[in-house]
Amino acid sequence: MQVGTAELRNRLSYFIAKVRRGARIVVTDRGRPVAELVPMAREGDLAARIEEMVREGGVTAETVRRRAEVRPLALHRPGVRVSQLVAGMREER
Repeated sequence: MQVGTAELRNRLSYFIAKVRRGARIVVTDRGRPVAELVPMAREGDLAARIEEMVREGGVTAETVRRRAEVRPLALHRPGVRVSQLVAGMREER
C-alpha cells in the first residue's frame, strides 16, 4: 500500500491502525517512495526480522554481523585528537 505525505498527515490514525494489523505502508513524496511504515518487531522477533531483511536483500548477513560488533567510541578523552581515534579504529580492523 502507498500513501502520499499529505494524506498520511491527514489520516495518520487510520494508517497507524492498518500498520498495527500488519500492513506495510510505503510513504511517497511527490510520487517517490521516501519511507516505509512497518509494524514494530515484537520481543523475540528481532532475529526473524533480520533473517527476513537478509532474504529480501535489504542487508547482508556480513553487515548484520559487523554491526553487532560495533563498540561505543569515547570521543571526549583529554589530549586525544579525533584523527588519533580514527587511526586507532582503522588499526583494529
